[in-house]
Amino acid sequence: MGSQELTTVAPDTLPLTVTWSTHIQPLMQFYCTSCHFTNETKNRNGDCDDHDMNLNDYDTVVNCYPDLYESIAIKQDMPPGGARRMTARHKALLKAWLDGGFAK
Repeated sequence: MGSQELTTVAPDTLPLTVTWSTHIQPLMQFYCTSCHFTNETKNRNGDCDDHDMNLNDYDTVVNCYPDLYESIAIKQDMPPGGARRMTARHKALLKAWLDGGFAK
């Protein structure tokens, strides 16, 4: 279901340029940083599997993007349990951000 869900989002409904500050950081703050945020600027050991990674940090999100996208959009194991999941549109924004070269 994960990646197929993206096909339901019409590309012309997405912004021409998806940026970290306008689109992606707010998504991370809404969906992820209640668990994945530290007071440090980087995750402690640089491991993308580290629960303590800071998903409010541009460099961490770019570095861990393949793992994050897989967990959010493909495997759909993040967030766990009954936590709110990203909508198809928000997943499409993540993909568009990658396609646009991770614009800040």
